[in-house]
Amino acid sequence: MAGAKRDVLLFRFFHFFVPPGWRLPVAVAAGVFFGIGLAVFHVSGGTSYLSANSEACINCHLMSPQFARWSHASHRDRATCIECHLPQQNAAATWMEKANSGLRHMLVYTLRREPFVIRARQASSDNIQANCVRCHKARIDTTHLVTVDGDAVRHGDGRYCWQCHQAVGHGKLNSLASAPVSLLPADYPRVAPWLTELLVRENQAGKVDR
Repeated sequence: MAGAKRDVLLFRFFHFFVPPGWRLPVAVAAGVFFGIGLAVFHVSGGTSYLSANSEACINCHLMSPQFARWSHASHRDRATCIECHLPQQNAAATWMEKANSGLRHMLVYTLRREPFVIRARQASSDNIQANCVRCHKARIDTTHLVTVDGDAVRHGDGRYCWQCHQAVGHGKLNSLASAPVSLLPADYPRVAPWLTELLVRENQAGKVDR
């Protein structure tokens, strides 16, 4: 019953805002737009971003240096990318920042505006600091470092943890040329799986045409 009422409300909403002569074109355009969105989401491996797997961060090649260095660093078996870079105070904050970061990264990569040297934003730096304190609180409580957050650093009262422990996460160098592809795990594909499948299908289709 509730579903039927919802459908009626959507139908009335559509008819109220869309003039009679535009209803069919608008419905077709909306369907095409929705279909393209689903196709792009599928081709780009969108479901992988719903997981906590660090390998999702290298669906595009930009993060390969960071992933390579993280996979050889001390935190590899202790913390994933999102456990360091996203807020962890509650699930809502984590997913909100995850969606915000994902959309921003997608836009930057699509427009080819990625910087040669990738640095954390201020908000991300604050998240990383909070997560350093969250995981290591038992060790730093006696030194009062638990009070050092992003606001304190900006006011000159302390430093971010990684300003001293710079190589802990994924090395000191952050540029796109800082880590050769050979540092990636031996069994990790050098080309995104969806792109490999696309190239194989195109190659097979070309052989059939000939």
